Amino acid sequence: MDNLSKLLLLILLFSNLENGFTQTKKHLDVDDYESWYHFYDYHLSTSGEWVSYMIQNPIGSDTLVLQKTDTDLKRTFLGGRQARFSPLEDRFFYLDNEGLYYQDLISGKLDFLQGLTHYKFSKDGTYLLAENSRRENELQLIHLSTKEVTIVPNVLEYMLSPDGTEVAVLQKTPDMDLITTIKLGERLAKYEIVKSAEDLSNLTWNWNCNGLAFFESLPKNDEDIPNFELCYVHFQNRKKPTFLRTSKVKNLSDDGFIVPESRLFFSQDDKQLFFDVQHPKTDNLAAKHVVVWSWASDVLPPQNEENLLNHYLMCWHIKTNEFMLVNDADHPIGIPTSNGEHALIINPSEYLPYFEYNGIYVDLYVKNLHTGRKKLLAKKIYHQKNHIQVSPAGKYITWYADKNWYIYHFDQDRINCLTCSITTSFEEDGHDYPGEKFPVDKPYWTQGDKFVLLTDSHDIWLISPNGKSKKKITNGKYIKSKFSIYDEGFYSSLRDHFMEYTTSALDPLNGIVLKEVNTENLKEGFSLYQSNRELKKVLFTDDKITSIRHAGDNYMYVLSDFDKSPQLVIQKTNQEKGNVIQRSNEHQKDYYWGKSDLISYTVDGVALKAALFYPADYFPEKSYPMIVKVYQKLSSDLRNYVAPSLTNSTGFNKTNLTLNGYFVLYPDITYTINKTGESALKCVQVAVDKAIMAASVDEDNIGLFGHSFGGFEVSYIITQTHRFKTAIAGAGWHDLVSTFLGTDDFDISSMWRFDTQQLRITAPYYSDDFFNNSPIMHAKSVETPLLLWAGTSDSRINWENSSKMQMALWRLRKKSTFLVYPNEQHFMVDKKNRIDLNLKTLEWFNYYLKGADKPNWID
Repeated sequence: MDNLSKLLLLILLFSNLENGFTQTKKHLDVDDYESWYHFYDYHLSTSGEWVSYMIQNPIGSDTLVLQKTDTDLKRTFLGGRQARFSPLEDRFFYLDNEGLYYQDLISGKLDFLQGLTHYKFSKDGTYLLAENSRRENELQLIHLSTKEVTIVPNVLEYMLSPDGTEVAVLQKTPDMDLITTIKLGERLAKYEIVKSAEDLSNLTWNWNCNGLAFFESLPKNDEDIPNFELCYVHFQNRKKPTFLRTSKVKNLSDDGFIVPESRLFFSQDDKQLFFDVQHPKTDNLAAKHVVVWSWASDVLPPQNEENLLNHYLMCWHIKTNEFMLVNDADHPIGIPTSNGEHALIINPSEYLPYFEYNGIYVDLYVKNLHTGRKKLLAKKIYHQKNHIQVSPAGKYITWYADKNWYIYHFDQDRINCLTCSITTSFEEDGHDYPGEKFPVDKPYWTQGDKFVLLTDSHDIWLISPNGKSKKKITNGKYIKSKFSIYDEGFYSSLRDHFMEYTTSALDPLNGIVLKEVNTENLKEGFSLYQSNRELKKVLFTDDKITSIRHAGDNYMYVLSDFDKSPQLVIQKTNQEKGNVIQRSNEHQKDYYWGKSDLISYTVDGVALKAALFYPADYFPEKSYPMIVKVYQKLSSDLRNYVAPSLTNSTGFNKTNLTLNGYFVLYPDITYTINKTGESALKCVQVAVDKAIMAASVDEDNIGLFGHSFGGFEVSYIITQTHRFKTAIAGAGWHDLVSTFLGTDDFDISSMWRFDTQQLRITAPYYSDDFFNNSPIMHAKSVETPLLLWAGTSDSRINWENSSKMQMALWRLRKKSTFLVYPNEQHFMVDKKNRIDLNLKTLEWFNYYLKGADKPNWID
């Protein structure tokens, strides 16, 4: 055998070996999707020695896991839920359908209490307060050491005191309602507080745990609206409690108010009690049948006065027995400070007509809740992000204006600028909506309002309220990273004009977790900031980091990547790398899987990125079809793990598609005002070109997908280019003029979506800019087969927007199909509908991009 023959034989041998190894993996089938699961509901014990979490089972009961963080000790509880560690961390509790279980964390002994549901602990964990599903209206007080059970029957409500040492109980007897308090010591001590022949409700403790507020029912008024009296009993002296009623202080009905059964809360010093009041409907309003829309109105359509109850928040100064309205018709938004002395008050309709100011500017006032005096703090403040804040201890108000942060001091009655002397920008640098820019993040406060934490384009600043102390606690600008306060529980929706005016205090002694994302490669990390210490970098990785918990010297977090199923990790402070204590979906290694890469490109001088997801079992010598998903900026999804599933609420799952032999591209888009569609077209085209250069994409078989605003972008793009072989637009905008002149889910004009939000068109609705951006006006140019879908109960984008586009394409004899889901929302809710949409999405792309058989439903 000559050398050439030997070489060919070796190549063949290694090729067969390689194919043999490769064949050990399998292609994932739709039937296998239900074997994928995820973790959720993580709890790290106070000492960091124990962790609990849930493992989701797509086809059965979920499993609760209890695990020791420094050993292999692990216990599982099928069907367990609502897990908690006791205050002293000596026991672990959870519920299942049979009752309550609790395990001794030292001995391992497991006890069971049948039929129990919701439960709470006393402060030291001596007592358990629980309800029994088999005995309605029964409260059980269980001494966990002695197993002694005290039954409290006929319970309507109960509430544990803020310090966890006493429980207030409201009982219903045949003759009266009774409120008692029970001290949860080694021996239970019971005190009778109130008896009433009327119905009582809404027990609320004061902060000092020596008083209770509650409602007592009154006869309904002439409009048949329920009316209540607010009562407060102070029992510093148990034998001679002080009893106050709102009717004894001042008759609210003299001002036309009644008291509904609603929220109750005390100021932190217990000197003020806050409750709701309302004006009942009048016969004149109730009799109206015609709603008049006038050209002179400030808002169209006008609010339906018949449905207005005019709720206001009332402040009761308990010591002086005086009332003061927090908000009123002139300033309907009122946020009392936690000390109850003042309130921030705002009129969200200060600047009208709506079409000129978009309802997004407000004047800020502070109101003295003793004198009623209102003071103007700032005029015409942008009101579309959660930057207007009352500090946790009630000492300050902060707001963002003219590219800087300002603060009002209640005690000094003065305003100063916190950031005017800092040269860095606190504006959101990627903001490309019309109008003013948003701040990067909301302000955060340390305990006692000692310092405020503000975020610039890269870093976090620790600033004293007087502005004299300013310290940058991160170095993100120099390492090309962006830092942020890790606040997993916070979410703000700009679309809904949602705004939080208060925030919780952070504890810098125990440590504040800071998240880090590198701006070039999107790698992630997190650090711990503690007072008077250098910033401690805990982790920096290629993976996605979520669900961070910190307790003592322990950190718990979840690592994942597009191709790495989530892993639960425990890491000690002195460790450089954590220990994986639980992996999910370990069977994934048996299947072919894709990978993700980051692509960079530039459009109109703006640096952009795109996430490119590769097909499973990828061979560079082979070309693959690609689907492009569009929606503003999506590259940050580079490392997001998505389990294969048929229940995604928009019908799109990038993992499903890569497993079915597709590239998937998530591009970033930058926008020019009044050229929204053109901007999307340009950015998507460049991103697609870069993807074709980076990998073996079949450029003759590229599809588009978009939902909501992304649906609009898809619809526009296919009117301007025939590059895409097919497209899907779900619940999108297509007819921009009717959208502009229509109403949104708040039943007010949708013009704000154009003037300050996603649609980014500030030109008149009759202008060429509107015409050029509206897909329906260019439907005659569509050659790309389009699948439209919408739900008839969509309150964000009326489904008729899609039906009009389908009408236009139908009239023009363009290839299109419209899926209408009765009673569905903007995102699919019903599981059957979700599965149907996911399957149809895949079938549509397979037919047009892979030459699969044509599904019957398409025509």
